[in-house]
Amino acid sequence: MITENDIQRRNKRVVDFFTRSGFSIKLLGDPNCPAIIYNDLFCLSCYVKNFDLIFTDKPKAGSEIFRIKLESESRMERPELMDVLDRAEHRRVFKVKISNAELFLSGYNFLDKGRPETRYPVFAKHGAKIYFDEEYAKQICYDYNEYNLVVV
Repeated sequence: MITENDIQRRNKRVVDFFTRSGFSIKLLGDPNCPAIIYNDLFCLSCYVKNFDLIFTDKPKAGSEIFRIKLESESRMERPELMDVLDRAEHRRVFKVKISNAELFLSGYNFLDKGRPETRYPVFAKHGAKIYFDEEYAKQICYDYNEYNLVVV
């Protein structure tokens, strides 16, 4: 059974693996099975299981096309990793930003936490919220139309 310490160590190895190979990624969601987000543009078609990084040909239930054991110094040369990634279909992810500024929706504050209708958006240059569903991101733009938001 994999422990919480193992999960933290494994997830650090995932980030280190991509960084050593010249890629900028971040992990989102459940630490047990995080989504791997590349350049805030795509959710890569891969997942971690124990200490294996498994690449699939498409998101959600794709067939395995490559596997690598995540050891402390695991790496692939950038062209080799690009070849693996190019053989797969990846999901686009979306961000919401103010249309005339490089400020992204990064979270929410509340005038009164007990009343959800008092929620208002917070914008920042870094730390944008990532959305997997474009329609949901568009709905946020509609809900806060006074801020002149767009989906990118």
